[in-house]
Amino acid sequence: MLKSNAILLLSLLFLASATLPLPENCGQAGLLIACFILLTLLYGILQRRQTASYWVARLLALAANFTVFAGGLLAVLAAGIGSAAAAAVGAFQVLALAATLAALSAHLDLPSLGYRNAASRGGWGRRRIALITILLLGSWSWGSALRMALQVGAVQAGAEYSQTQSCILIAKNSSEYQEVDNIWDMRLPRFYAGWTGPTGTTLLVYHAILVRPEDLVSLYTWSKTRMRFEPRDRTRNPYLPRQCR
Repeated sequence: MLKSNAILLLSLLFLASATLPLPENCGQAGLLIACFILLTLLYGILQRRQTASYWVARLLALAANFTVFAGGLLAVLAAGIGSAAAAAVGAFQVLALAATLAALSAHLDLPSLGYRNAASRGGWGRRRIALITILLLGSWSWGSALRMALQVGAVQAGAEYSQTQSCILIAKNSSEYQEVDNIWDMRLPRFYAGWTGPTGTTLLVYHAILVRPEDLVSLYTWSKTRMRFEPRDRTRNPYLPRQCR
């Protein structure tokens, strides 16, 4: 049981690190830690009460199914009226929440079913599927962040000389960008361009821009599909930022 709890805890922490925004101050960080401790204690109490854990597991499973249905519908609507990136990030967040609820539900259900009966009734299978989904989502998010950080190094190294530091600007709204200075803000769901023109097919801003102030010919925009920076001609994109903030 201890090993099973440890696997679940580490999986959820990994997903949280790949999804949740960083706290802006020590007060928010303390509140998050306190909430995490209280939820862990509550979860431990439920595990010792089989009747309570049975019904809580059922409610969590129902919430997971509703999240997939309602969230999937919203993601489809977002794809129809907005950008594909906004729909993809929405789907990512829906799957992350649904997988978390499903993992907690399956884990609470194991003691009530009995470990031997759980295997025959699909308890372990549901838990494995939820944990694999959590692992894939977390890897996707952190993989995107690491890929972006490595791409910055590759572009910087490809310059013949450099007297100024390159920077990454991410979309802040439909017309402005803000600078990113840490890998946490490069995670998959933390930035995307969701603002489109009247037709709903043309992005008003790019997801992210890699700016090299010395380069008067090219700049680079981030493609979430290919997970790389692609060169753009400055003369054809005169409205894009040319300097770091």
